[in-house]
Amino acid sequence: MRFPFNERKTAQAAAHLITLNQGQINTTLLPSLLFLTDRITLARHGKPLTGSKIMAMPIGPILTDVLHLLNEPNPQKNPWHELISPPENNEIHLLSTNIFPVDER
Repeated sequence: MRFPFNERKTAQAAAHLITLNQGQINTTLLPSLLFLTDRITLARHGKPLTGSKIMAMPIGPILTDVLHLLNEPNPQKNPWHELISPPENNEIHLLSTNIFPVDER
């Protein structure tokens, strides 16, 4: 079964995880944590949080859409890049503490 990728919910979840990690996080750790969040949400609610496809990597499974957002060479104005910085020295941080209202289901 396929679920549509929801960049807004993904950005909110990433921002929340970054906040829990004191405002910054390693670019290798975040996709893995979001993958685990997706699997837990799927088990509990019958649908994943992000809807991203999964990719096997040497470090473990990650979400492909999150990897693309992290590696985007020219960040565009979108929910992800409004909240999260481009990677620098394998770290990202929050650009804004004004996380969108978490109102989506």
